[in-house]
Amino acid sequence: MYVTGLGVVSAAGADLDAVWAGIAAGQPVVKPVRQFDIRGCECRVAAQVDEAALIAAPAHARWPRCVRLGHAAFDAALLRAGLLGAKSRCLDPALPLWCSTTGGGTEYGEACIIRARAGQRVGIVASAMRYQARYLPHALQETYGLRGAATTLSNACASGADLIGTAASLIASGRVERIAAGGAESLSSLLFHGFSCLRALSPTTCRPFSSSRDGLWLGEGAAFVVLESAAEVSRRKVTPLARLAGYGQATDLHHLTHPHPQGVALAQALRQALEQAGVAPEEVAYLNTHGTATPANDEAEGHAYESVFGDYLPRVGISSIKNITGHTLGAAGAIEAVLTIEALRRAAPLPAAPLADPLPNLAASLARSREPRASGRAFVSTNSGFGGANAALVFLPA
Repeated sequence: MYVTGLGVVSAAGADLDAVWAGIAAGQPVVKPVRQFDIRGCECRVAAQVDEAALIAAPAHARWPRCVRLGHAAFDAALLRAGLLGAKSRCLDPALPLWCSTTGGGTEYGEACIIRARAGQRVGIVASAMRYQARYLPHALQETYGLRGAATTLSNACASGADLIGTAASLIASGRVERIAAGGAESLSSLLFHGFSCLRALSPTTCRPFSSSRDGLWLGEGAAFVVLESAAEVSRRKVTPLARLAGYGQATDLHHLTHPHPQGVALAQALRQALEQAGVAPEEVAYLNTHGTATPANDEAEGHAYESVFGDYLPRVGISSIKNITGHTLGAAGAIEAVLTIEALRRAAPLPAAPLADPLPNLAASLARSREPRASGRAFVSTNSGFGGANAALVFLPA
């Protein structure tokens, strides 16, 4: 399965080059949250996308913010794949569109509830329609003239990776030749206060894999990839960017919000992806981790990687980008997949945040520079989510 298009927008930048540069620079881009009332929350910041990064069009003024984010990333992915025609019409109207999100247009759902409680009826139906997760692919289809199948997948914070892996499986089955797949997520009062109530947000600094980590930062953003079969790549005579060689998925059913302490399902998903790709653990050069900087997640991830890589683990460069982009929930898997592909193309793993007190079992593995530490051919991205969801994607050079 080949990747022919990439698009991403995040707090780190408005396009792939800018996001790459922002993450590689290692400087957090969080800002005080002013979109909604956060009184009572210890954490006061989040990684928010600059308004200038979004495509401005009067017709999109009433779109939920996550749809506007998705629009920017989708447009870039079509352009990179050579599928963007005049007036932003897709050159393949039958293109299936697969999207992931957890919150969707939550701000419209919040507005609907506020109006209803105040006894207002005007605008409630419109707000409810835009709130639904399916509005993301619907709006993109309408804008780009698409009439192919539209799918929305929401599997907590593994959504983006599951979406891309499942879309690739559909192409491998021979049912379609090409799919655009990606995720989008925006901040909302519900999400921010929900994570605050779980005491998952850091009131200090997001420090993935630090022994003193105390929580995550939320973020917003979007990313899309265009996946095509080998036959379609040959027919179009396009140069693919990378090959998606393996996908694995597993659920541990341990706890609603905590992963299994030993990361057993994550290890299972990673092994599945490597086996499907025909890649041995010793062939992995870089691993872009979920790395939320929450106490339970990072500990479980460390055990999962020890289980899969064993003595080879110190030779695998690992890092998390969530100290820069924030945790983008339903878009995280898509954003991190795009950046893992870009890291593969540049042969330059994204460095981990400098830590004075890294977890002992991962200290030797944290990528300290943008130079690959191993000669392996595979770059891997993993994601985990509430409810025990885990997914892994293996990318190889095209």
